Amino acid sequence: MAAEQAGYFISSFFMLFMFMFFVSLIFSKTAFRKLKYPKKQIYSVSLSYPLLAILFAYANADGGNPNFIEGFVYYGLVLCVFIVGYLTGIIKKRKGD
Repeated sequence: MAAEQAGYFISSFFMLFMFMFFVSLIFSKTAFRKLKYPKKQIYSVSLSYPLLAILFAYANADGGNPNFIEGFVYYGLVLCVFIVGYLTGIIKKRKGD
Protein backbone atom coordinates (compact mmCIF):
# COMPACT_ATOMS: atom_id res chain seq x y z
CA MET A 1 0.00 0.00 0.00
CA ALA A 2 2.75 2.48 0.93
CA ALA A 3 4.78 1.57 -2.14
CA GLU A 4 1.74 2.20 -4.33
CA GLN A 5 1.26 5.65 -2.78
CA ALA A 6 4.95 6.46 -3.17
CA GLY A 7 4.81 5.47 -6.83
CA TYR A 8 1.73 7.65 -7.32
CA PHE A 9 3.48 10.61 -5.69
CA ILE A 10 6.66 10.21 -7.76
CA SER A 11 4.82 9.82 -11.06
CA SER A 12 2.56 12.78 -10.21
CA PHE A 13 5.59 14.88 -9.33
CA PHE A 14 7.31 14.26 -12.67
CA MET A 15 4.08 14.85 -14.60
CA LEU A 16 3.49 18.12 -12.75
CA PHE A 17 7.11 19.12 -13.32
CA MET A 18 6.63 18.74 -17.08
CA PHE A 19 3.33 20.66 -17.06
CA MET A 20 4.91 23.46 -15.00
CA PHE A 21 7.86 23.64 -17.39
CA PHE A 22 5.73 23.93 -20.53
CA VAL A 23 3.16 26.35 -19.12
CA SER A 24 5.86 28.57 -17.62
CA LEU A 25 7.68 28.48 -20.96
CA ILE A 26 4.52 29.73 -22.68
CA PHE A 27 4.11 32.52 -20.11
CA SER A 28 7.77 33.53 -20.35
CA LYS A 29 7.59 33.73 -24.15
CA THR A 30 4.33 35.69 -24.22
CA ALA A 31 3.45 37.65 -21.08
CA PHE A 32 6.97 38.29 -19.73
CA ARG A 33 9.00 38.48 -22.92
CA LYS A 34 10.43 41.93 -22.10
CA LEU A 35 11.81 40.96 -18.69
CA LYS A 36 15.32 39.66 -18.14
CA TYR A 37 16.49 36.36 -16.66
CA PRO A 38 15.79 35.25 -13.82
CA LYS A 39 12.81 37.56 -13.21
CA LYS A 40 11.11 36.27 -16.35
CA GLN A 41 11.32 32.64 -15.23
CA ILE A 42 10.35 33.30 -11.63
CA TYR A 43 7.31 35.37 -12.62
CA SER A 44 6.17 32.86 -15.22
CA VAL A 45 6.48 29.92 -12.81
CA SER A 46 4.69 31.89 -10.08
CA LEU A 47 1.86 32.77 -12.45
CA SER A 48 1.43 29.22 -13.67
CA TYR A 49 1.36 27.84 -10.09
CA PRO A 50 -2.24 28.74 -9.13
CA LEU A 51 -3.56 27.99 -12.60
CA LEU A 52 -2.08 24.51 -12.72
CA ALA A 53 -2.92 23.73 -9.08
CA ILE A 54 -6.60 24.49 -9.68
CA LEU A 55 -6.61 22.46 -12.90
CA PHE A 56 -4.94 19.56 -11.07
CA ALA A 57 -7.55 19.70 -8.30
CA TYR A 58 -10.39 19.39 -10.79
CA ALA A 59 -8.63 16.76 -12.91
CA ASN A 60 -7.81 14.65 -9.87
CA ALA A 61 -11.37 14.89 -8.46
CA ASP A 62 -12.45 11.76 -10.34
CA GLY A 63 -16.13 12.63 -10.23
CA GLY A 64 -16.10 13.97 -6.67
CA ASN A 65 -15.29 17.30 -5.14
CA PRO A 66 -11.99 18.87 -6.23
CA ASN A 67 -9.18 18.56 -3.71
CA PHE A 68 -7.51 21.97 -3.84
CA ILE A 69 -5.18 21.30 -0.93
CA GLU A 70 -3.59 18.36 -2.74
CA GLY A 71 -3.21 20.43 -5.92
CA PHE A 72 -1.56 23.33 -4.15
CA VAL A 73 0.73 21.08 -2.10
CA TYR A 74 1.95 19.10 -5.12
CA TYR A 75 2.45 22.18 -7.26
CA GLY A 76 3.99 23.98 -4.28
CA LEU A 77 6.72 21.34 -4.18
CA VAL A 78 7.25 21.69 -7.92
CA LEU A 79 7.31 25.48 -7.59
CA CYS A 80 10.04 25.25 -4.94
CA VAL A 81 12.12 22.99 -7.18
CA PHE A 82 11.80 25.42 -10.10
CA ILE A 83 12.63 28.55 -8.09
CA VAL A 84 15.63 26.93 -6.42
CA GLY A 85 16.72 25.57 -9.79
CA TYR A 86 16.55 28.97 -11.46
CA LEU A 87 18.25 30.80 -8.60
CA THR A 88 21.12 28.33 -8.23
CA GLY A 89 21.61 27.91 -11.96
CA ILE A 90 20.76 24.20 -12.06
CA ILE A 91 18.12 24.98 -14.64
CA LYS A 92 20.16 26.83 -17.23
CA LYS A 93 19.12 29.95 -19.01
CA ARG A 94 17.51 29.08 -22.33
CA LYS A 95 18.86 30.61 -25.53
CA GLY A 96 16.95 33.71 -26.50
CA ASP A 97 16.13 34.70 -22.90
